[in-house]
Amino acid sequence: MAEEEMEEIEVQQRYKFDISEELVLPEFYNQHKNNLPMLIVVSGGYYGQTKYDDMSTDQVMRFHCCHSVRRVLAREPTEASDIKLDYLSIPVNGDYLYQLVKTRTQKSEPMTMSEILEKRELPVLIQFSTDKIVPDEGKNRDGSQASFLIIATYEEDFIQGNYLLNDAMHISGKMSKDTAAVSLSPMITVTPVSGFVDKPQEEFDTYLKDLDDFVAKNCTYPERNCDLRIKKYNILDPEIKEVVRSDAIFPTGIYGDTGDRLPPPPVPARGKSLRKKEENAGNEDDLYEHYVKIKDVHRTKNDQYTKMEELQNMSSASDSSPKSSNSAALIRFNHANLSVKDVGDILKKLKLGKFVKRFKSEMIDGEILTDLTRNILINEFNFSHIEAIRLEKFIASGHVPA
Repeated sequence: MAEEEMEEIEVQQRYKFDISEELVLPEFYNQHKNNLPMLIVVSGGYYGQTKYDDMSTDQVMRFHCCHSVRRVLAREPTEASDIKLDYLSIPVNGDYLYQLVKTRTQKSEPMTMSEILEKRELPVLIQFSTDKIVPDEGKNRDGSQASFLIIATYEEDFIQGNYLLNDAMHISGKMSKDTAAVSLSPMITVTPVSGFVDKPQEEFDTYLKDLDDFVAKNCTYPERNCDLRIKKYNILDPEIKEVVRSDAIFPTGIYGDTGDRLPPPPVPARGKSLRKKEENAGNEDDLYEHYVKIKDVHRTKNDQYTKMEELQNMSSASDSSPKSSNSAALIRFNHANLSVKDVGDILKKLKLGKFVKRFKSEMIDGEILTDLTRNILINEFNFSHIEAIRLEKFIASGHVPA
């Protein structure tokens, strides 16, 4: 008999567990996070991309405690370029230093992310400090420092514990001193161990007590065990989907006190705002005001126009005025204020009505719409190339085919 098959039999013969109690790790965390420590068997393993989501079927582990790693979600400023936005997830207690960005030349002294969060309210514009090595994620394509807008904080949860060694089924209490953290991968299932198959419950309870004593003398469970990498996500990645969509990201401006989405301001008279911008073009831009305060615009619900009228005005303005970066920024700003229903109306206007139901189920509003790349539209939503270009043109310039 193969060694792997022998190990499977040994686990089932030694430990008592009910496979009907099998749970994916996120569900296990929700149900048992307050009941640790607990002995578990990995009933469904997964070959993950990192050590945090790589567990073999029939491994036995003592889950000791839960740990939440605090992170910030950051992105390129919404008007920084025409490249569709990706998001960076940065651990608050990581090894890097950062600088607050006020203007193109004015920056704060290097600070930890924890210090930034203590001193400033979000959103806040930052760069990685050159006092330490700047990670690749903190650079532009040409190697220069990139600026990022921190928009939210959230927590990534882990379970920490110890694996039982290969011969632990024969030597009671034999467990690794090395501690490990497991991410809440939905691809991994675990089942609680309730006892020994052929021994009384009292002996199993003594076995658990031995494990507890071993941990108390030999083990610690620091945050550094957890995944503290800087991670890059797409807007549709499930790890950040709910964080991105949270109303808490923009508590003022887009949403009012009731939580209802407020209507956008009227489009300014043609050329008026653009001329003003051009007059000040030679001045040093106040990046904080430009990228952060633009979201702090309070509006009332008594504006006498509809969203579709606004879109038509935007399309008309974009057709008759120069395609400057300022006009593109204006269009993107107005897109950000569209509701899920408004996006559905746009799809119908673009002869893309067959996608309305899917967009509604994914809760795609204007803020998310601007982050959909052609690749996402084709691969995730089954757009044809022409359909993707049609929507892409609207997002970029408000163009609606006549």
